[in-house]
Amino acid sequence: MNKKCKLCGAPLNPDEKKCDYCGKVHGVAEQSTASLSHQPQNDIPDLDWDQAPTKSKLAINIVAGVFAAINVVVLALYTVFFWNLVISATTTFLTDNEYAMIGLAVIGVFGLMITSLVLHIVGLVQSKKHGISLVGHVLGLVGVGITLITVTMLSFVSIILFFLAAIFTLIQKSVNPPRF
Repeated sequence: MNKKCKLCGAPLNPDEKKCDYCGKVHGVAEQSTASLSHQPQNDIPDLDWDQAPTKSKLAINIVAGVFAAINVVVLALYTVFFWNLVISATTTFLTDNEYAMIGLAVIGVFGLMITSLVLHIVGLVQSKKHGISLVGHVLGLVGVGITLITVTMLSFVSIILFFLAAIFTLIQKSVNPPRF
């Protein structure tokens, strides 16, 4: 019958003296050290030096969340600008300046999306490492994908996804247990 760790609840093999997950000492070593010391034993696990401590807030999540909020505004303005030019192009011919403005706007949005893609990938990896919810980063990555694939056809969906990504990324809700 497998025992469970008293601190984190992870399964222990009968011959293990220390929990592989949280580092709590169990069995004979725990009883002998408790009987030898006159101080009360606290439940703080022994941490391995090669494991990074978990953080409750990450700077990359704040940057990615603020960037997702900026994406909401930029995509809303871009969508209005783009569809206004498309509608006006049906009645009159576009000038070279208007084509240049469309090109610059598309390049700007694609640059914004590539930056957002990098921020959300790095934030996803760091959040997973520190046990922080991944929902905001996943929503941000889906929003980037939709924007890059459809350009402006589904930009209203991307605006909603980036709005939700900003909220969930900035919340930085901790999930148990952190994954190392």
